[in-house]
Amino acid sequence: MDNNYFEDSKDVLGTFYTSEAGYWQVGGNIFDNVTWSARSGDNQPAGPNPTSNTSVGIPNPYKLDAANCVPDVVNRTAGANKGLKVSDGNCTPQNPAPTDPTNPTDPTDPPTGTNLSRGAGADGSSKASGTSYGNVIDGNLGTYWSPSGSTGSVSVKWSSDTAVSKANIREASGSEGAVRSWRLLNHDTGAVLASGSSAGVVSFARTSLRKITFEITGSNGTPRIAEFETYNG
Repeated sequence: MDNNYFEDSKDVLGTFYTSEAGYWQVGGNIFDNVTWSARSGDNQPAGPNPTSNTSVGIPNPYKLDAANCVPDVVNRTAGANKGLKVSDGNCTPQNPAPTDPTNPTDPTDPPTGTNLSRGAGADGSSKASGTSYGNVIDGNLGTYWSPSGSTGSVSVKWSSDTAVSKANIREASGSEGAVRSWRLLNHDTGAVLASGSSAGVVSFARTSLRKITFEITGSNGTPRIAEFETYNG
């Protein structure tokens, strides 16, 4: 537990509901108006002066923001309509990197060229009342598809093999950020083309297929997908 900022809280670290004290690594934290209760029975807080009693090794490289800028980073990144920005370890929130597992350096700028979804077909796993699969390929941002619950899938399909290398998932106005996790699938083979944590532009290795599926695996409420655009280039 390093470089955290705790404010107006009580017993923010410890072992509770058991008399056995736990283990923690702490460093770089700021405790702002934090109160600590006395250790007794099944209440074993780490304060009032938390110190490490073990060491934890993290196998992957990472960079932490300084604790004193954590409140600002949280205010600028957490919650709705924040663009799902993330910290870069320098106290500077920025847009998340592309999530394409085959080429993570691809840009996420809006694609140009012909939207292959126009004139294609569409289907899916379920649809909420008043919505339609066809709404994701009609070019109209005022119409949308929603699953019958918080997760589900919608597909674009063609009558012959079609080369696709980029998709643009556009959420309906007012529901931006509802999609929290997703997978883009080659429906013909079941292969995962890409995955991520927010809707938008995604690039992947050019693939020839007849059906591509956007599968929502996690959301905040009921997602609304206005357009499922596809491109080759």
